[in-house]
Amino acid sequence: MSQERGAPDPAMQPEFESLHTERLVLRRFTSEDAENFFAYRADPAVSRYQNWKPKHVDEMRRFIAGQAELAMDTPDSWFQLAVCLRSGGTLIGDCGLHFPLNESWQAEIGYTIAPPYQRQGYGRESAQALLSYLFDILGKHRVYASVDPRNAASIAVLQRLGMRREAFFVASIREGEGWADDAVYALLAEEYRRGDGRPKPEQRKPGAALDRSGLKDRLGTGGAGAER
Repeated sequence: MSQERGAPDPAMQPEFESLHTERLVLRRFTSEDAENFFAYRADPAVSRYQNWKPKHVDEMRRFIAGQAELAMDTPDSWFQLAVCLRSGGTLIGDCGLHFPLNESWQAEIGYTIAPPYQRQGYGRESAQALLSYLFDILGKHRVYASVDPRNAASIAVLQRLGMRREAFFVASIREGEGWADDAVYALLAEEYRRGDGRPKPEQRKPGAALDRSGLKDRLGTGGAGAER
């Protein structure tokens, strides 16, 4: 089978390394995260603008198990990361990277921050780490995000990252018995690189000891979340 034109060679892709920012660690989920993951994802204030509204912690356990063997940059997948404080390792949210099928030049991002940690810039900081990884490490040409137009706080985060609104789809997302609008924001690699000075996340190899002095469809597993 011939490889998609322009597609990355899987054998040449770097093994995922956890991302470190000034205040955060973005890492794979573990089974120990399930209860805290469920607690904030099931909060109506968080799930209001997202399609994934989990009903039981077992949903999180199954989801985490399914992510365990998933490789970064796998076509037609969401790769979900736990967002943790560097100081203490507390799980405060999650973010996702969506790699569309047959579109290896681009990726989608999403982020969700638990209510007690909103309005502190963590959504922007975690999303910035994703942009750095996607553009600087994976070499993507375009990164985009899908967001409910009513979610003004999340839209403000995307705008502060330099992302442009490219599209507005009326009544295009199923929401319970009704429909919701959808807005798409995007950023090109050349636009990202014009914004020099953005902090680049540190990367750690899987299994490496973390510095405890500084540690620890809007698809439900991804869409831009409830940052306040």
